[in-house]
Amino acid sequence: MVSIGVIVGAGILLAGILYAVAPKTESELTERSALFDFFGGQTVEEESLPSVLPRRIDGVIVAREDANRVPACVMIENAAFDGVRPQSGLSRASVVYEVVVEGGITRFMAVFAGEESEMVGPVRSARDTYLEFVSEYNCAYMHAGGSYTALRAIPRFELRDVDGLREAKYFWRQSGKYSPHNLFTSTTDLYQSIVDHGWADEDPLEYQEWNFVDPLEQTGESVGTHRVSIFFGGAYNVDYNYNEEQKYYERSNGNVLQHDAVNDEVISARNVILQHVGEGQYIEGKGRVNWPVTGTGTVEIFHDGKKFEGLWRKNSREERTEFIDPDGNLIPLARGNSWISIVPDHITIEEK
Repeated sequence: MVSIGVIVGAGILLAGILYAVAPKTESELTERSALFDFFGGQTVEEESLPSVLPRRIDGVIVAREDANRVPACVMIENAAFDGVRPQSGLSRASVVYEVVVEGGITRFMAVFAGEESEMVGPVRSARDTYLEFVSEYNCAYMHAGGSYTALRAIPRFELRDVDGLREAKYFWRQSGKYSPHNLFTSTTDLYQSIVDHGWADEDPLEYQEWNFVDPLEQTGESVGTHRVSIFFGGAYNVDYNYNEEQKYYERSNGNVLQHDAVNDEVISARNVILQHVGEGQYIEGKGRVNWPVTGTGTVEIFHDGKKFEGLWRKNSREERTEFIDPDGNLIPLARGNSWISIVPDHITIEEK
């Protein structure tokens, strides 16, 4: 005769087995698979992951491991002096911001997140407005010193700072050019600085992606003769001329077609974005100005020979700037690089 104790014991054992093989949370799935194997069941197989993905920063299709790299944001000079133009590395940047910094002179911030260039520069100093965009990406901010107000804001904002005047190993002085227009870096150095600071090991970036689409999905209105001009003034005037065959906009600065000094490529943009802002706040008594790029305003976007109009919106310093159409949807962008010009109200735009 089977004792009551044996029956109870067998029941407890069976209940334990059932408890083990019935998952309560996702974290138990792996153990569940092993137990099912042990008892002759089926294993749970993980679906294969795609080997390529759209790169978060520009929508370009790349290897999965390169789709969400920590960007490097580099200040690049655009003064109309001998030895500054043509600049190096701009043809390889995924995004370039163009802002008037002082005295009508524009300066660039080029954002790199995977493309390569053996030289990038001339590298120049930090300015306040750019910190709003640096904050969007939580990128490594590469610069050489900066304005008094910008240098005070960088640690206060807890930005990922790489100042060439303090961390010289990621920069060099180019012979044959005169200071301060002779400081350069490379994408190898940019990406190495990210590794050395431990930023590549931190959680993946979560900045909002823009709405990159394929050509057949695009809508919009023609821009006529496909020429867009921004009259910043004299040597800083900008023209974008649409190349119908290549489907990008070739950029001229001061009526001179821009080239990359590294590879002699014409500087071009798949997306041209004109972000209109109100008048800025002048600071330090040196003609430096901080433009209101957090908030909202109108935007014009050009790609694939078409024009899109709407609003730009940036709700806080840390949030990514969005581009919204009249129906409240994200404006589509072409996969590829974007040049963004911050255009104050007093600057004239012309389309032909």
